Parts: sequence; C-alpha cells; structure tokens
Amino acid sequence: MDPFTAFAIAQGAIKGIKSAIALGKDVQSIMGDIGKFYHAADMVQHGANKARVQGIRKSDEDINREAFDLAWKAKQLWEQEKELKSYMFITGNRDVWEQMMNERTRMAKERADTERAELDKAQKDREAIGEMVMNILLFISFLAVMVPLIALGWQLLIVR
Repeated sequence: MDPFTAFAIAQGAIKGIKSAIALGKDVQSIMGDIGKFYHAADMVQHGANKARVQGIRKSDEDINREAFDLAWKAKQLWEQEKELKSYMFITGNRDVWEQMMNERTRMAKERADTERAELDKAQKDREAIGEMVMNILLFISFLAVMVPLIALGWQLLIVR
C-alpha cells in the first residue's frame, strides 16, 4: 500500500474515533478504529522508507514534493496520536495506553529481530550456495587436469 492511500485510511480511522468520542462511546468501541489508525500510520512510515530507496530514480522536484508530503503527513499523524493519547488519559485509560505502547514497542522489536534473523539466514544461504558452486567448479577443474594426466600415465604404462 502506498503511503498516500495509507494516510487516507488513517484519516478515516481518526474521523471514526472522533465521531465515536462525540457520541460518548467508550474506549472499547473504538479499538477497531485505533487498530486501523496504527496500521495505516505504520504503512505511511513503511511507504516513506520504501520511497527513500526508490528515490534514486526520481527527479529532484519529485523527491522534494514527496519528502514534503510525507513529512507533513507524518506530522499530522503524530498530532492525531497525541490527541488519541489525551483522550485515553482523560477517560481514565492511561494504564491501557501505556500498556499498549509497551506492547507495541515489544512487538516492533520482536518483528525487527525476526526480520534481521531472516535476512541473516538468507545471506548465509547465498554464501553456502556460492561455496557449493565454487567447490563444484574446483572439483571439475581438478578432474579437467587429472583425467588427461591419468590417461597419459596409463598410456605410457601400457605402451612400455
């Protein structure tokens, strides 16, 4: 999902949260919208990271415009998260907010560790395949040298 679509989804989730708050609904009734908001906010961040990698192929104008758009959207999402935090604190759910933030941090670290382990494994697999190919090539080279030498030696023994 591109960061601009994700941002629109986050905005929709915030509107849903604000509507629910205006109607006096409790925190539990907005949990789905909170989940949508954070998912979309993460997608905006992921899209921004991906855009940095793909920025090599873009013009300066495109890079500047996209950088500004992403920075502005990140600022808006941060402000909306602050509003959500304030709502949680005002409604007496500070402990829920803090637990959610702790869990979010733990899960993000766990995901990063898993991704790092997968990348390391993929790198080791590539290295193992490279080593295997080199060993096969060395064996073939050895045979390419030894077979003619053995054949020559055999011919010299038989001819004598």
